[in-house]
Amino acid sequence: FLTNTAAVNFGSPSTRLGYGFQFYDNTEGEGRLNTRSGCVQLSYNLPGRFGRKFGNKMYGKKYIVSFGMQGSIGQKSIDWSKFTFTDQLDPYEGLVLQNTALVQGQESSNIIYDLSAGIRARSEFGRRGSFVSLGAAMFHLNSPKESFFGFHTTLDPRYTGHFFIHFQTRKYMNNPSFLSIGYVFDRQQVLQTNTVYVAKDLTKNFTVGAAFRRKLVFNVDQNNDSFILQFTFQTNSLILGYSYYLTVSSLSVTSTFGSHEIGLIYTFRDSRLKKRQKPRNDKEECFFLNAKMKTEMKPYIF
Repeated sequence: FLTNTAAVNFGSPSTRLGYGFQFYDNTEGEGRLNTRSGCVQLSYNLPGRFGRKFGNKMYGKKYIVSFGMQGSIGQKSIDWSKFTFTDQLDPYEGLVLQNTALVQGQESSNIIYDLSAGIRARSEFGRRGSFVSLGAAMFHLNSPKESFFGFHTTLDPRYTGHFFIHFQTRKYMNNPSFLSIGYVFDRQQVLQTNTVYVAKDLTKNFTVGAAFRRKLVFNVDQNNDSFILQFTFQTNSLILGYSYYLTVSSLSVTSTFGSHEIGLIYTFRDSRLKKRQKPRNDKEECFFLNAKMKTEMKPYIF
């Protein structure tokens, strides 16, 4: 499997809206099967600060609640030129014919329209700039139907959820340091994964993380999937990440050779969709909660 994803995201603090575009390309089975899709994303963000009724410890702390929707369009295709059929083979001479006389099936599936939605909340806590993040999402809300070779398959809803705590271990805001602990849940029909994640900022720019993914949480004797190592290098505008998935299931590393994931994020600082407007109040300024807050590095592939 070879998966490529490209995305662009931008926000408008004055309207509290976030926008996103994403392109997905997945090549499966040595290039014989290919899946491509593109999506448009929209979020509405409600930033604010806790009042006195939440106690002195939470008073004045920033929070933000985000609601998101995603609409996508995609299609699967098959490259028949990469297949070899039995009428092209000779038991002694091997491949003797370049073309097959067999009638090949359709090259592409129907066009699939898909809808997804989710919610996420983030909040500061404590006196050292620590914060917590939790959220949930549901994919295939409209249960789209995929047709290939006369067969119709319904994509059942897929559910995901996450919970992350980021403890700030160094208080200087121009150079904060975090210890991050997180949990990610993913389920579709009988397929389910649970991932536990830990990461630590070693230097100003370098973070090391580790995760363990399995089907069930408490049954420790079976259903193990993979052990994940993650390295992240970050500057003011650039994030470069690398993850290696070491297969520990019955498939074994000798069968899968593990999986490699490379991510690159570039942030255009102080850029706006339109001329910057003076915020109506301080609540507008916490659209991103704070400039140093890091994005949860999700140790799994969609």
